[in-house]
Amino acid sequence: MNRALKISLIGLALVLAGMLVLLFHLAAGATVIQEYFYHEAPEELDFSFSYCRANSQANESKIIWQEDVAVIDVTLSPNCGTSWLFGNYKVLESGTLVLGYKSIVPSIIGCDCGYPATYRITGLEKKDYEIELREYAFINKAPWLLRSWIEMGPDVVEIEEF
Repeated sequence: MNRALKISLIGLALVLAGMLVLLFHLAAGATVIQEYFYHEAPEELDFSFSYCRANSQANESKIIWQEDVAVIDVTLSPNCGTSWLFGNYKVLESGTLVLGYKSIVPSIIGCDCGYPATYRITGLEKKDYEIELREYAFINKAPWLLRSWIEMGPDVVEIEEF
């Protein structure tokens, strides 16, 4: 009886591990890790985001200055199937501060919802900027399991270089 219990526990552990690997795969975990290491955001940028909230409304973006750090809270609107976001920014000659984001979309779900995000930029010149949000790239790297059922388009689509 003791041997049967050990075999059952090992079998259960293997099934759970397999389910975790499948979940990691379906959420584009490997793509997120790869992008995390190769994404080239400026050193002075600290970007963070929260997950999709259906009740998030696009808000007025404004800069709050905390000493020499510009803090900008925004609501981004990528596809609701997005599993991860990466941020970037640039200042145009016209004085526009462009806050960009790259999204990883491992699914074919199409809907809108807001992702609250915060851009913290150190060393930005203090002045009034017109703020613009842009999705500069999206990675639609569907898992191979999904690709085997549905024909998919290109993996990475660069809309604009940042």
